[in-house]
Amino acid sequence: MAGVPTAADPIEMRKAVQMGALLKGEGRLRDGVLIQVCAGMGLRIQDCLNLNWEKVLDDRGEPRSSVTLVEEKTGHSRLIVLFPFVRDALQELRAATGSRNPSGYVFDNGKGAPITRQYAWQLIRKAAEGIGLRAHVSPHSLRKAFCTLIYEQTRDPVLTASITGHRNPVQLMAYIGLPAQAAEDVWHKATLVVGKFGR
Repeated sequence: MAGVPTAADPIEMRKAVQMGALLKGEGRLRDGVLIQVCAGMGLRIQDCLNLNWEKVLDDRGEPRSSVTLVEEKTGHSRLIVLFPFVRDALQELRAATGSRNPSGYVFDNGKGAPITRQYAWQLIRKAAEGIGLRAHVSPHSLRKAFCTLIYEQTRDPVLTASITGHRNPVQLMAYIGLPAQAAEDVWHKATLVVGKFGR
């Protein structure tokens, strides 16, 4: 997309949550929830913008504990467990908007369509500046925060890649900014283990 840089510095999940809280505190609830949902679900920005209430709410109108999404970029299905702060943010937005249209966009622009990617980029950058981040923060930074958090909990690049929707562990490790050598070490160790299977 012209005019929108693609590089993104990683940030910590707590910083992403703070960015959302800042906007919510300024009376920009939808925008704050967007940041928290994007980071907390590890979504690419277009997948986040395309979320509808039917996908994230159960039959009682409560946020689901998990959702299965088909990623627009890859076409792959992905199970996502919603962190409590994500469920709380969705519930808060739902209560504030009073939206009863199950197929309506969670991040509606007020005209029945999702907010634009360009608007999302701008609000994410401004929120990062608002909490004092000097890094180049973009929607991808929010996804990286999620991927890094999951990797730090598992220390398992294969499991983390499957959770985050990456094709392979090497791609994941490069994506979250770990040194290439670390990814090569993982592959080397895995190769040693797998090599024993054929003997």
